[in-house]
Amino acid sequence: MVRLASKRHHLTTESSRRFERVVDPNLTWVAAERAVELFEQCGAELNHSVDIVKKEFSPRDIFLRESEIERILGAKIEEAGQLLSRLGFSLSKMNEGWMVSVPTRRPDIEREIDLIEEVARLHGFDQLPSSLPPLLTIPQVRDDYSRELELASFCAALGLHEVKNYSFESKARWQAFSSVSLEPLELANPLHSDLQYMKSSLIPGLMEVVCLNQARGQTSLSFFELGKIYAKQKDTISEDVHLAAVWSGQANGTRWMEPEREYDYFDAKGFLDDIGVSLGLSTQIQLSTESLPSYMHPKQSANIIFRGRVQGSLGRLHPRLCKDMGWPQAIVLEISAQGLIQAKSKRSMIKAFSAFPSVTRDLAFVVSKDVDAAQVQKAIQSAKVSCLTKVEVFDHYEGKPLSKSEKSLAFALEFSDLEKTLKDSEIDKAIAKITERVEKDCNARLR
Repeated sequence: MVRLASKRHHLTTESSRRFERVVDPNLTWVAAERAVELFEQCGAELNHSVDIVKKEFSPRDIFLRESEIERILGAKIEEAGQLLSRLGFSLSKMNEGWMVSVPTRRPDIEREIDLIEEVARLHGFDQLPSSLPPLLTIPQVRDDYSRELELASFCAALGLHEVKNYSFESKARWQAFSSVSLEPLELANPLHSDLQYMKSSLIPGLMEVVCLNQARGQTSLSFFELGKIYAKQKDTISEDVHLAAVWSGQANGTRWMEPEREYDYFDAKGFLDDIGVSLGLSTQIQLSTESLPSYMHPKQSANIIFRGRVQGSLGRLHPRLCKDMGWPQAIVLEISAQGLIQAKSKRSMIKAFSAFPSVTRDLAFVVSKDVDAAQVQKAIQSAKVSCLTKVEVFDHYEGKPLSKSEKSLAFALEFSDLEKTLKDSEIDKAIAKITERVEKDCNARLR
């Protein structure tokens, strides 16, 4: 109570420092007797004394076991009773140990373990044997944690440098990267005015790292961070593990044999594709340009869809945001890694390859400009042709003779069978099935 009152009123005195550590309640009468003794030495006489006690404070009795001393300290201390006696503790020897009477001047001694600590302190910690405790269970790494380490190692193998930032951010950054439905998680005692909110995105921290490195002459920068973000919605507070990456500057450094180019959207998309392949989830990750976050470029960004839900975004930061924040232009990616890590298969699936020659056919579809290549590719795969083993986009065309609202997308389809060489009639049947599905799902026509 004394410490709380001192802190609440911002008032620290000698009395508060003394009494917040608790003093001996029975010391009052001893101090009074000493004062009387000093007065008598000056010629005064004591007429009478009054002792008003509302509550009796008696010494605390604690049973100390010899076996417990040996178990905790790892050695048998023969002089344990003598050591406690030196502290003014009263001891009564019993069969398995001592009944120790702790004086009221030692309020910190409350349990048996406190007495054992006093024994160890007086005996000497350097005199105690050093040994490892026995392991009752086999140490194991938590599955989610081991997968996070694997994901971080894979990102580093792709050439990105790992970053670890604070979990706090400024109000301006929180407002720029948080959803309208979220409430800020404000710290009661922030370290700095720019670190007063729990972060809702990993991107601002990465951008500050980019600025710091560019100020020191670095021209080709790529970083990633695997960490937690925090969200509060009504009365619910949640933590989610996110993976974020940023690319800024020259993509190929200063290599004389290659022309210089800036990092672009496809660097982030290629990074996402590699992550999907490493986790065995490449077919479950799609991109969409609908309802992009306000901090992303409206024409050079996309949302990341995993199992039908928006889990993040990738692309170029909005130029207006970069100007307001004083950041350079950058390509970013942020995705909820928790769902990806949990969805990762514990076993690697091995698929046999065919000993028979494969067949490749090219198909070009005319679709509306609003239709993405991923939508057409999904329609091709949804035709469920068993001998179709690979689908790749190799051409995108806009112009005459197509209308202004149309574009052409060309795909390379690879067919193979594990048991035989495919016939032309079988390939033609598969192509017809695929064409019919794409025309139906994407409102397309074969070019």
